[in-house]
Amino acid sequence: MSFTRREVRRRSAAEVERLVGEFRVSGLSVARFALGHGVSPGTVYQWLKACPEAGTALVPVRVTRPAGGGSEPILLVHPSGWRVEFPSGWEPSALAPLLNALRPC
Repeated sequence: MSFTRREVRRRSAAEVERLVGEFRVSGLSVARFALGHGVSPGTVYQWLKACPEAGTALVPVRVTRPAGGGSEPILLVHPSGWRVEFPSGWEPSALAPLLNALRPC
């Protein structure tokens, strides 16, 4: 009986960080993401443990009110699925503290 040895591919830290970021915004389960990248779910969990903050950076945004005042609520939807709705008349200065509270530790 002969066994074939599975090739082990070592990824650079930068590549692992990129893949973790890609996973975080993908909305996929670990199993589905792993399957799509030809790795085991355990490998993805190792990457997540090694790069806990990868892909979680906030990007600068500018919030402005629409011309005419606008009475529509604003809906903020994260790729992972959480949603925050701001009612009409909300104060844009309240957004930064909220996002900081949602940021991972």
